[in-house]
Amino acid sequence: MNFPAGSGTADAVARALGEYFTRKWGQPVTVDNVPGSTGVVGASAAYRAPPDGYTLLVTPAGALTVAQHLQTLDYDPDRFVPITMLETSPIVLVASPHLSVNNIAELIAYARAHSGQLRVANHGIGSSSHLAAQWFASLAQIQIFNVPFRGSVAGLRALGDGRVDVFFDNLGSSLQPIRNGEVKALAVASAKPEPLLANVPTIAENLPGFATLSWVALVAPPDTSPSLVQWLSEQFAQALREPQIEKTLADLACEPGGWTPQATAAFIRKESERWKSVIREAKISVQ
Repeated sequence: MNFPAGSGTADAVARALGEYFTRKWGQPVTVDNVPGSTGVVGASAAYRAPPDGYTLLVTPAGALTVAQHLQTLDYDPDRFVPITMLETSPIVLVASPHLSVNNIAELIAYARAHSGQLRVANHGIGSSSHLAAQWFASLAQIQIFNVPFRGSVAGLRALGDGRVDVFFDNLGSSLQPIRNGEVKALAVASAKPEPLLANVPTIAENLPGFATLSWVALVAPPDTSPSLVQWLSEQFAQALREPQIEKTLADLACEPGGWTPQATAAFIRKESERWKSVIREAKISVQ
């Protein structure tokens, strides 16, 4: 796992699956958190692990589909072997209760009146939340100030305290703070409205074409055998259908994955090409 323990949805899903397989297989299945550089450090460590199925990488999008378009890496994301998609979840644009805006139009007007001063939290430079914010800023023709955090929990805490203004976060982490009134939902980044957030519009209603989602994939080191990958994919697909895992995912507002290796690989390739295009068109850098 390439983010800190307790940092958000990806870590929670990894731990739930680790506990499930520990019970099922009768031997410890542990989550080793190796954070740093928006998932790049942990991805690099997993990349160099033996391709024997004993070390797998649970990762959000950044280390597989974004980082290579922003910086030089010491691993090749395309050589990871996709096993399955663990979960997908909507991204929601949440705002601090201390910020005097309540919708996208007001947010854009505020940002234009305070150019470069809108403080936008993210999961780290090069993360999908950072890319979503930069893409939003490009389409809205505004200047923002990025503030990276090591996961959703820290970013949401800063949002509630008023240390940052807005945050593109996965709904699983943000839903309870929204319901508690600790942060306010301005819009969802999905193509369609989100049933769990009644009356919250989509960003695309103001900025046509804007749509993205959060996801967590499971991949193996390069050269892992196809037969082992297929077996692992089937094991995780079965786990994701177990009632206790389904409940964990539902509580996190996540849609279970369980995709085939081929479908997972095709999705990751498509996401990489999309972010490459967004990065180029929006002139995004790691600076």
